[in-house]
Amino acid sequence: MTKYIELNTFGVSRDSQLRAAKVLKVVSEPSSSSEDESFFEFNHHQLARRWELLRLVVQMSGQFSLPEYSPQNCTFFGREFKPQPAFAWLKCEHQKVNDCESFLRGNNILTRSGKQFGFSSKYVRISMVDTDQNYILFVERLSNIISS
Repeated sequence: MTKYIELNTFGVSRDSQLRAAKVLKVVSEPSSSSEDESFFEFNHHQLARRWELLRLVVQMSGQFSLPEYSPQNCTFFGREFKPQPAFAWLKCEHQKVNDCESFLRGNNILTRSGKQFGFSSKYVRISMVDTDQNYILFVERLSNIISS
């Protein structure tokens, strides 16, 4: 990491480097209030809630599936939990759907086809780090497919 930073800061003013270091320090430190979470704890909990909601919707559907991840040890938090990636690989399980991206686009859900990543077109990649408003809209629209 040190070498990466060294190579990628050539030409960046010292003042900009100091400001960036200050921002990173503030973001990585726990807040002074015991009620507030650190930046990393907040984001961990946010992704955990989103994954839980998506798994619930997919489980109820029977039309889609998600990969299962084994719990892993996180050295940053010092505990074990299921990985919660920033992107979800959703698979259309319905036999009549061969192009999941087109199927979801027809239901007003924009995704990226698995073909763009070397996978089958039965898969799509979904961003789990979009705004709250967009994520809730995505889950609602996915639920509407399931209920119809």
